[in-house]
Amino acid sequence: MGRRRRPAKKARQTLSTTQSTPDIIMLGADSPSPKRRRVRSQRQPDLIPEPDVICLSDDEDRFANDSFSNLGGRWFNNDITITLSDEEEYQRMADEVAAQSASSSDDNARWPSSSSNSSDGDAPELNISSEGQSVGKESRSGMGITGKFSFFSRFEGYMARIPPNCVRPQRGGHEREFPFKGRKRGTTLFRKICVAKERNGHKRAYGHGAHRPYNTQRGRMKSSTAILLAAVVVGCAIASTERLQIGIKKRAESCDVKSRKGDTLHMHYTGTLLDGTEFDSSRKRDQPFTFVLGAGQVIKGWDQGLLNMCVGEQRRLTIPASLGYGEHGAPPTIPGGATLKFDVELMKIDRKGGELMIISRYIPRRVFSLLKYLLCLIVLYFCLSTLNSRSPVSWSESRSEVNENSLALNQYTLYDGVDPFAEYRDLPKKDWHDYKQMKEDEKRSGPGENGGPVAVPTDAETKKLQDQMYRVNGYDALASDMIPLNRSVKDIRHKGCKNINYISKLPSVTVIFPFHNEHNSTLIRSVYSVIDRSPAGVVREVILVDDASTKEFLKEPLAKFFRDVKLDHIVKIVRTQKREGLIRGRQIGANHATSDIMIFLDAHSEANYNWLPPLVEPIAMNYKTVVCPFVDVIDCDTFEYRAQDEGARGSFDWEFNYKRLPLTDEDRKNPTKPFKSPVMAGGYFAISRKWFWELGGYDEGLDIWGGEQYELSFKLWQCGGEMVDAPCSRVGHIYRCKYIPFPNPGVGDFISRNYKRVAEVWMDEYKEHLYKRRTAMSSADTGDLTKQKAVREKLQCKSFDWFMKEIAFDQDRFYPAVEPPDEANGELKNMAAKKCVDTQFKGGSERFELRKCISEDASGGGEQNLRLSFWQDIRPKTRTMCFDVSTSTARAPVVLFGCHGMKGNQEFRYRMSTKQIFHPVSNQCMDCDPERGEIFMNPCDHSKLSQKWEWKNVNEEVIRERHHKEVDL
Repeated sequence: MGRRRRPAKKARQTLSTTQSTPDIIMLGADSPSPKRRRVRSQRQPDLIPEPDVICLSDDEDRFANDSFSNLGGRWFNNDITITLSDEEEYQRMADEVAAQSASSSDDNARWPSSSSNSSDGDAPELNISSEGQSVGKESRSGMGITGKFSFFSRFEGYMARIPPNCVRPQRGGHEREFPFKGRKRGTTLFRKICVAKERNGHKRAYGHGAHRPYNTQRGRMKSSTAILLAAVVVGCAIASTERLQIGIKKRAESCDVKSRKGDTLHMHYTGTLLDGTEFDSSRKRDQPFTFVLGAGQVIKGWDQGLLNMCVGEQRRLTIPASLGYGEHGAPPTIPGGATLKFDVELMKIDRKGGELMIISRYIPRRVFSLLKYLLCLIVLYFCLSTLNSRSPVSWSESRSEVNENSLALNQYTLYDGVDPFAEYRDLPKKDWHDYKQMKEDEKRSGPGENGGPVAVPTDAETKKLQDQMYRVNGYDALASDMIPLNRSVKDIRHKGCKNINYISKLPSVTVIFPFHNEHNSTLIRSVYSVIDRSPAGVVREVILVDDASTKEFLKEPLAKFFRDVKLDHIVKIVRTQKREGLIRGRQIGANHATSDIMIFLDAHSEANYNWLPPLVEPIAMNYKTVVCPFVDVIDCDTFEYRAQDEGARGSFDWEFNYKRLPLTDEDRKNPTKPFKSPVMAGGYFAISRKWFWELGGYDEGLDIWGGEQYELSFKLWQCGGEMVDAPCSRVGHIYRCKYIPFPNPGVGDFISRNYKRVAEVWMDEYKEHLYKRRTAMSSADTGDLTKQKAVREKLQCKSFDWFMKEIAFDQDRFYPAVEPPDEANGELKNMAAKKCVDTQFKGGSERFELRKCISEDASGGGEQNLRLSFWQDIRPKTRTMCFDVSTSTARAPVVLFGCHGMKGNQEFRYRMSTKQIFHPVSNQCMDCDPERGEIFMNPCDHSKLSQKWEWKNVNEEVIRERHHKEVDL
């Protein structure tokens, strides 16, 4: 039924890198029901309904036969079947039946039989008109009457004549129930207001019952607004032999509120087959199942059978296959065509905006409908005018673009000051560890299991394939293919994390993975890890945002994979129509999220054990809290999972490079407690959906990537929120190496533009320090900043000076806005070799050597202008690549690595008296081979000439002031 399936833990599936399947883009459904079908891909775009157009279809191969079930089941003898056709078919049908329409009286025409032997008998009258003109009639023998119509323009109206014998009898007479003036006879207009909404991966329409009589004397329909469209066909048919049976086992002692569509229900249930075989039970899990009634999150039998139910009431639902899992079933537990029995008990009802619905009982239906419509317009206007415009998104090639207005409404589930997580505050604590699974994982063996490294065969053919895949992905994708998709990892958390309990109920979660041309096994492993290592039922959906990928296996084969492993009810694939970039990709994922909390991850990640509770609980305590996990390292060559470090606070330097600040003394006392951090690293964080949209989401004026972590960090702190890192939540990340697989996007200097947008909105007078370091930013065109500045004004956000003094209080100590002078700079010459250190513009992890000094021979060129900086590291004058030594062995190589300002491997001190360059971590001095020009570390020996180095410029006063007695002068 509604239980979310988890992938089999023992199934070690791998993917071939040579998959080739026709290009069919698919979106995973929200519901496990195999009866959900998608729109035929041949439907032309001009026939796709607009936001307020009724969406109807039959149950054969369109959406589902439930668009009018609320009308047919309530007021008429049968449900109504509607079949849509294209314009050509409609015109052919209209011409064919025109003669029949002309020869029949409007008041007395009988529905024509499809068989000459059929009796007219009590066949119901049906007259369909467009602006008063006869359109046509058609009948179908068997199980019902079908009228065929295409999608017409939004200003055309349709009416249906309903004779009395078609109305379902009610107690007190059908006049009491039938909500029209022409209750016994006469022409009546049915109008449905449709709101475009995503359901089961399709563009669906939810009908709002807005009914009004049609005045036949006036000949034209009165439209209440310019964007309402009415299109209805009503008929009566023989009742279906398969019906939902509802039995009351226990009535509630009192009933103040009854369930209705849109309510969040908390249910206990036991599901059995007709022979009594139990296939599922929430009671065994000791946790009620939670879902939204009428939102397509469960099978139809539940959506229909749980209406008007009271808290404490118990029912037995007997659900035929047509309202359950259909002819395909849900193997292996539910066979195809099975009738199901559910014993259900309603534990709780959560209702948003319930007060407004109560008012509707005391005002006329028409007035209430108008009020609701006006409210929607106000909210829509606020969303579109205050925040940002939406990026175009295509769910698939056969589906229409998701309506922008409906996405805007998704951003603003307004709580009107009500804390969305108040119910979680006083909950008892529980241990969320899945010890059984953790124990099973410890026993697993094979390539990559327990986070171990993978050794790729070294034969020439394999090496060639490995290099090709490396260049395309930036990591060893062949090694990834050798590892199971659901491999086990090391539990590298602090031992104290294993003893911490968290609140016994967790808010619902959406995990968002934006990706572009990600390798398939790496992407799928990311999805498996978050589902396998999360408590059952907490992860409501995993949204994969495909940012215009071109690899074939990321199209239909990817969707087919998730269908085959029964994860398509959780995994949604959203595809952009053009390349949007990482920032807008995350925003698009947020647009489609429906859970309380959104978690953003990169598409080459692996979650560690019990990662979710420590990431979610701080948000449940304060919805304005953003939580970041500890990010571990997945080796780009071997896929070994290892720890990066035990934590640091995020920050930045004044060139907007991400930096890290040491933990405070208080933070170090409790290594398992979340600690405050000024700036997030980027793509790994959890945030409540409410707080994300109150902050305006991401600035969609930021292109591709860069600056988004600063923009979000600054505004969440300055506007009243906070951000913490959770040491007990760990997620591994592949840092690409050797090759950068993505070409230049060709949009100019987007980095400078992004940084300037952030600085102009949030950094106040501090932006000038940034412009002095990155001169290209001062002339960059920021574009329109109206929306971002409006968010800051609306939320009454604090100044950047407050941020620097209260949040990044020690920033100036490590990364001062006005950088102090260097200890030394210029050429660095070795006394034995009479040559200078030349880094030759090399990249990370690369060695460099001694070459002729440019001051003596400029013909060779090179990069010899170095500096011993304020951070006590050695770096090229114009770059942030630093000398780095990672081992303490003799002749340990000196390489370049990105400057981090945290000393450690990158700390060097110049001893002026001996002219040695000392490396405190390894307790060695920089040495060289004068003949070969190699540079390395060796035990310090002040008598060796190869360990003596001369800087062109030395600031002795600065060195003495900083080092005092620590340095041997």
